Amino acid sequence: MKIFVTGGSGYVGSYVVLALLAKGHDVAVLLQGGDKASRLDAVRNNIRMVDGDLGSSDSYADFLRGWKPDAAISLAWYAEPGKYLNAITENLASLDGSLKLAQALFQVGCRRVVMAGTCAEYDMDAGFLKEDGLAAPTTVYGETKLAMCRLGLRLAAEQKADFVWARLFYLFGGSENAGRLVPDFKKTISEGRVFKATKGEQVRDYIHIKDAAEAFVLLAECGAGGIYNVCSGVPLRLRDFLLAMASEMGKKDGMDFGAVPYRAWEPMFVCGDNSKLKSLGWVPRDPLDCLLD
Repeated sequence: MKIFVTGGSGYVGSYVVLALLAKGHDVAVLLQGGDKASRLDAVRNNIRMVDGDLGSSDSYADFLRGWKPDAAISLAWYAEPGKYLNAITENLASLDGSLKLAQALFQVGCRRVVMAGTCAEYDMDAGFLKEDGLAAPTTVYGETKLAMCRLGLRLAAEQKADFVWARLFYLFGGSENAGRLVPDFKKTISEGRVFKATKGEQVRDYIHIKDAAEAFVLLAECGAGGIYNVCSGVPLRLRDFLLAMASEMGKKDGMDFGAVPYRAWEPMFVCGDNSKLKSLGWVPRDPLDCLLD
């Protein structure tokens, strides 16, 4: 299949590109101006690089018309750690660009568009989160993602095409960006410094980046539209997750649980039901089995 990817040089996107190439797909990646795509250096000669701007469909429309992708996976969205949750201007720009992309793809006959959503769209008080559960985002990021989900499904229905909304849970593993929990934890512990954390009683659904990438590839291949949770389905206390990771690293000390207060908006239980995605043949690993992968 010919598959057009946005955000392909990012953390999630680079793993998706590698997974697509491993399955023999023809891959084109949209690169924003100035993006050196260093994560893709090893496979640069195996993919098509398309210079463009997600916010301007004119910048990549000619390529789409000539290449005619069979499917697309869009992962491009503003995601700067510490800022992305309530950045109004940037999230609205990402929503606008994603909407223009979906329209441009459907116009050239692309029949399957997969986009990345977030568990932050859900009502976090609902227990195990299911795709048909209540949406009640509490951040600008969650609100704009939910808006794209709804608009994408409506557009696809009008075009008689497939729109897939893959709601990502808590990713970890591989070349994760600094500023996020796991890489910062690993760096601090490996350097023999004390990692200050909350009490760690909050429960999270952690999924390895390679398993998430495989999910995106499957969703692009199988033609199943609608919303899918991309999660391990395994509820883990943050404390247990970090302690297990420290143990794998050969470190038993260096954690100060309770040194940091819980954030005011922080939900205490976030775990997803992944049975819908697993019904397509996808099998994620237990996160405790791939902590340092």
